[in-house]
Amino acid sequence: MEIEQFLEKLGISQYEKQAYIALLRLGRAKSRQISKESNVSYGRIYEILEKLEQKGLISILPTEPKTFEAINPRIALKLMLKKKTEEIAELQEEAEQLKIPARIVPETIKDKTIVLHGRQKQLQMIGEMNERAKKEIMTIPGVYEPNTYLRITAKRALKRGVKIRRLLRAVTPKNKQILKEDLSSGAEIKQRDLSGLRLKIIDRKEAILSIVDPKTKDRISVYTTNKDFANSMATFFESLWEKSRPIRI
Repeated sequence: MEIEQFLEKLGISQYEKQAYIALLRLGRAKSRQISKESNVSYGRIYEILEKLEQKGLISILPTEPKTFEAINPRIALKLMLKKKTEEIAELQEEAEQLKIPARIVPETIKDKTIVLHGRQKQLQMIGEMNERAKKEIMTIPGVYEPNTYLRITAKRALKRGVKIRRLLRAVTPKNKQILKEDLSSGAEIKQRDLSGLRLKIIDRKEAILSIVDPKTKDRISVYTTNKDFANSMATFFESLWEKSRPIRI
């Protein structure tokens, strides 16, 4: 992989990338020379160089005027990755300890059916359904890479003794650890490729059925508390479950 691509993946801006690559070529240089070599305007070069210094990619030598030196990318980028890993670990720890206000969610309303447009509204409804579950959750989540809110509500359901069965499309590097944790917490998980379909049934009383556009990833969902529909979806899920294979992690 080219260093420019790697820098981009680390969130380095275009101007920062240009200045750093230019300084790597120059080795050690004054700001005016870096500006010329990198095509970053002289009016902005000091700001960009200070950001690179804060990120540990360059050092500033105490000369008059200042001299800038690129730090070996094999060292600098490893340190950046280590710092990002530590930050992510801290965020994961904080996410587990989040104090989320209890939602006052009414019990299912008789034969309520609504259409939801977009991913955010779908995920919000799924989280609320997780909170209402008392006995059983059946779900077809696609690839299954849940956000923090859905992870917390699913964990709370498991702690309440709710049986969770999940029928997902694939095991990926992003969801592998989550799946291991869920399996150890008592969730049952099988694999089946049902591209474009998302389904969740709660206690055979509520259901949300979503269709996902494979190109745009946009989705439209139908949520209902019609028990006959929810029960029919549960029967459909059971038939798929019986013919699906357990995941291997």
